Amino acid sequence: MRCYECGKADYVPGTATETYESDGVTTIIIDVPAHVCPNCSDNYMSANVIKRLDVIRETAMKSGALFSVYRYGGDAPISLEAVAELIAVPHD
Repeated sequence: MRCYECGKADYVPGTATETYESDGVTTIIIDVPAHVCPNCSDNYMSANVIKRLDVIRETAMKSGALFSVYRYGGDAPISLEAVAELIAVPHD
């Protein structure tokens, strides 16, 4: 299927990162299954994936944490150490 955003490439299976902010709470969900445009990175997700994202967001809001990172499919936020490894820039 052609990308809705740029129209220059077909979507391919991949993963995306979703960020939500609401009432001072930031939730990031990584490794979300999606169809991604290799040209512009636009993505779309199935209805089942979106329902699961809603459950994760609700869990995060109820946790009381102001910032949390979840891996799609996980039931708990990932540790700060794991987040640091994900965003670490290699030093040569």
